[in-house]
Amino acid sequence: VHQDAERYMPDWLARPLASITRADCMERHAELTKRGKYVANRAMRMLRAAWNTAARANDQLPKCPVVAVTMNKERRRREPITWDALPSW
Repeated sequence: VHQDAERYMPDWLARPLASITRADCMERHAELTKRGKYVANRAMRMLRAAWNTAARANDQLPKCPVVAVTMNKERRRREPITWDALPSW
């Protein structure tokens, strides 16, 4: 997960969490969507998880700015995992 943060949000790692705005999130999601819709969604989910973890310890943290992001539609895969592939999965 930390590698994804370094890859997709390296300029945010040194910022105080509360300084990340809804506009920042919407803009970054749009930029990352150009790389791939799953990548963009994953990055925002990662940020939301980190935010929610921090919010449990800090009552002063504002509402998570990822709330402003409209996630890209994703298709659910319905491919079964074969018995041969299951151990490595």
